[in-house]
Amino acid sequence: MRTVLALFATTLGACTSLDAFEADATSPYVGVVLGQDVSCDAGVDCSYLRRGFRAGTELTLTFDPDAVSTSPGTLTTRAAGGAAEPCGATFDGEPLRAIEPLAHDVLSQLTFPGDGRLRTFVYALSPDAGPLAGRDAYAFVSLMRDDSIEVRVLSGSGARACGPTDCARYQSGDCDFFGVFRMTKRPSP
Repeated sequence: MRTVLALFATTLGACTSLDAFEADATSPYVGVVLGQDVSCDAGVDCSYLRRGFRAGTELTLTFDPDAVSTSPGTLTTRAAGGAAEPCGATFDGEPLRAIEPLAHDVLSQLTFPGDGRLRTFVYALSPDAGPLAGRDAYAFVSLMRDDSIEVRVLSGSGARACGPTDCARYQSGDCDFFGVFRMTKRPSP
């Protein structure tokens, strides 16, 4: 009987409501890309972690936990301090697109090492404008136990790093992107 009760308690603990993660446009999640500035040859803004996103880039996420398998939210980027990005917005209300086959695959149970993640979702991004227009990109959205969210954005292998002022390369789609954003909910004004 103790085994049954322990199993029941474990099952209840695993069923965590995602409602606390709801974030609309008036109270979104906001975070700055990780990765220190390191001087590189030819003025390229390098980081061992960050590609494509300039230092200080802010990401805004809206998220609907009731729509995680359909239309869960949007991503928007801005330069440091909320200003417009100098070479154009990477994302401007870009919808997170559910990847339907993941609902039927073990990849939908993706976990990262370490403690703190309740659940991680993988979404496709299909920007029509900006430096990722016409390219495949993916967002890994991790809901954290402390009510924060981590978002990882990936497009390309990361080998094509671009300088912070090389707008022609950004706009031609010649830059790879990788960014990790630790996000907290911005309170409503």
